[in-house]
Amino acid sequence: PWTVGGEVFRQENLGTGAVRDVAEVRGRYTALRYEFLAGLRHAEDTFSTIGAQRSEQATFGGRYQLNARTAFRFQHDQSLGGYNESSDYPTRTTLGADYKLSDSATLFADQEWTSGSNQDSTTSRVGIKAAPWTGSQISSTMEQQVTENGVRLFSTLGLKQGWQVNRNWTLD
Repeated sequence: PWTVGGEVFRQENLGTGAVRDVAEVRGRYTALRYEFLAGLRHAEDTFSTIGAQRSEQATFGGRYQLNARTAFRFQHDQSLGGYNESSDYPTRTTLGADYKLSDSATLFADQEWTSGSNQDSTTSRVGIKAAPWTGSQISSTMEQQVTENGVRLFSTLGLKQGWQVNRNWTLD
């Protein structure tokens, strides 16, 4: 029931010279109807014009399966030590619900609040995710964001296909 994972990556913007470094470690406990997760994250964005913007975070969350069709989720990323500067890794709280329409389609809704050194926001999301054939995922989402710059309403549509190459490798 326990799993441990992590991620380390560097992203470089060739046009601007900006660099993002992220390192994360997380643990997950899974039981029949619920799961809990917790971790630590370091994210640092370095810009040639303004220097480094850093977020140091403790993350935790969970999921509760109410019945065969309905599940509830929560996730909180808490910035620590006054380091809450990375634009994509602010202090964030997300509450969500999933409703399974069929074996291959799920309706979801999320409410998210962020609080960062550079911007605060509120985002409402509703959409559908489907897996009509093996390795596929189709998603459509409608979002409304409220920030210091005003209200923004938009939609996204995505298609992802994965192939199992062998026991250890999958391509998307």
